[in-house]
Amino acid sequence: MKFSKILFILGFALCTNCFAQTIPVVEIDSVSVLDNQRVQIAWKASTDARVDGYYIYRVYTNNLGEPDFYDPILANANGRLTNSFVYIDNTGTIDLTSTSIMRFYVSAVDLDVNPPIQSNLDSAATKPHQTILLNNSIDICNASANLTWNTYVNPNNGWANGASRYEVWESQDGNAYQVVYSGQNTSYVRRGLRTGINYQYKVRVVSNDLIKTSSSNVRLTSGVFNNYPAYVYLYNASVNGDNRKIALNWTTDTTNMKLTYQIMMSTDSVNFKEVARFDSVPYKRFRDTVITNVIPDRLNYFFQIITSCSCPDTLDTTAVTKVIKLKAEYIDETTNLLTWNDYEGWLQGTGFYELFRVKIDVATNTQTKDLIATLVPPVIEYEDNSPDLLGADGVTSYYLQAREQVGNPIIPTTPSSFSNFAYVYKEVKLIIPGAFSPNAANPIFRPQVLTQTTAKFEMKIFNRWGKLVFETIDEFQGWDGKDKDNGLICPPGAYIYIIDVIDANGATLNKVGSVALLD
Repeated sequence: MKFSKILFILGFALCTNCFAQTIPVVEIDSVSVLDNQRVQIAWKASTDARVDGYYIYRVYTNNLGEPDFYDPILANANGRLTNSFVYIDNTGTIDLTSTSIMRFYVSAVDLDVNPPIQSNLDSAATKPHQTILLNNSIDICNASANLTWNTYVNPNNGWANGASRYEVWESQDGNAYQVVYSGQNTSYVRRGLRTGINYQYKVRVVSNDLIKTSSSNVRLTSGVFNNYPAYVYLYNASVNGDNRKIALNWTTDTTNMKLTYQIMMSTDSVNFKEVARFDSVPYKRFRDTVITNVIPDRLNYFFQIITSCSCPDTLDTTAVTKVIKLKAEYIDETTNLLTWNDYEGWLQGTGFYELFRVKIDVATNTQTKDLIATLVPPVIEYEDNSPDLLGADGVTSYYLQAREQVGNPIIPTTPSSFSNFAYVYKEVKLIIPGAFSPNAANPIFRPQVLTQTTAKFEMKIFNRWGKLVFETIDEFQGWDGKDKDNGLICPPGAYIYIIDVIDANGATLNKVGSVALLD
């Protein structure tokens, strides 16, 4: 039915009154939704003795976007003090109480005359009475329900833009409803929802005279809501014994969320880059990873872990952790000087350092490890004096174990972290891998120079036909398996290396050998 039909109905009511005494306009008290299927329309019963029925008009928007009437329904006049009509929309093709705002007019009618005499539509000059449509959206990440509803429109008795308040009522698992919000807003965020509970919500509007009320449809809410971890704590960054790996350990508070960890590394504490990642992994209280292809005996390393979830929100970023870099310096035949930076990143700070000396015992030809000092920050150097500092193989090494100050509430045991091994050498030494694979966990061929300070370094790599495929004067660069001329990965096979090293004291070492490049 087009808008013209509305005008016809309104005109009919007006023309009827031209020939008969006007029947008083019906005043609707409230329009409420019942059980998400019915609408209860309550109005003041007419005191006019002629009234023996009422026409209830359902207004909707047709396919042309115009307001239209659904065929009026006749409600009998049962009594003269009050009246209430329950309307059920059985069309199934228009709209429903739980999906659309529903609008109504009511007109009183005298059916004993022909044609029937009908009162004016109560709000024809303004707006029809309409229901409250409650909508909600669930925020799984924040364990909340975002409830929104339209302004209640009731043109009579001070309802229009003059409701006293809106109330949000909540029921949990079918128990009695309780008010969780009261105010003028037409939206409310219910926070703190819990997994396993079925929530029901409805909105009630209260008139200015605090007598009349109207209720919305009911919305159901449930889900698996996230429990955010309270902390993510990086409690260990230790150098492995080969001085080419750093082991990281961290812990996360209990959560039901899948978390993503970005392991960020820097050598200057400013410019961080991602070096490892755990994508959307289930909760596990303790996690660890090993960062390879690092040189912690020559460079400082800083780490932090950015933790996020699939929501996607950044939950936490750990404090920046600075790994201990230990340096051993030859002073004379009976003295070595050890210096290091403070370990950074612990919640309680560093409690103390334990300094160990490792060497091959001359008498027994076995490795010995001696705790030579326990030191408390801010001390960051130690002079090792001994008549026999060098081991039987001409090498003495040192490492530090740092321990966090007691009292950390997160970790049950006191965390500790290890520095790199710092060496004092009688002569230059090289540790050279026998194989590597650009597509595996060990993707770079990088010999390790064991000397206090390298004055000169040169490495060349040749293929089986004598073609130079790689060269460098940077002892930390290493070969990634690519041909320097075309940038492509070289074929698997044996490659010849030539390495020349001169240390700060003028000692030299020349080494020729082969390394296997694996697929």
